[in-house]
Amino acid sequence: MTTATSSEAASISTMLPAIIVWGIGNSMVTPGLSAFAADIAKDVGTRSQTLSLSRMAADSAFLCCPISLGLLAQVSSCSTALYTTAGLIFGANMIFAFRTTEQSF
Repeated sequence: MTTATSSEAASISTMLPAIIVWGIGNSMVTPGLSAFAADIAKDVGTRSQTLSLSRMAADSAFLCCPISLGLLAQVSSCSTALYTTAGLIFGANMIFAFRTTEQSF
């Protein structure tokens, strides 16, 4: 049986809360996005296409973003990668806010 070294234990103890927060956040966001995608479908025939496209976009982001932001952090710095992430999320939210057809007021 192999025991974890102190650096491995520190890595696990710092990553576990982040993974838990990510999991909780993802479980709160995904149903709302799926419901919104179903709501904006014009009819029942396009609902499945709308849901699959929204899921495909999310899966593509989960696949491409960690790799590209990790490479950016290696080339420049972690701060640059974090600011780039914040900028991409802000930009995506602004595009969504201006293009959505739903009104909250």
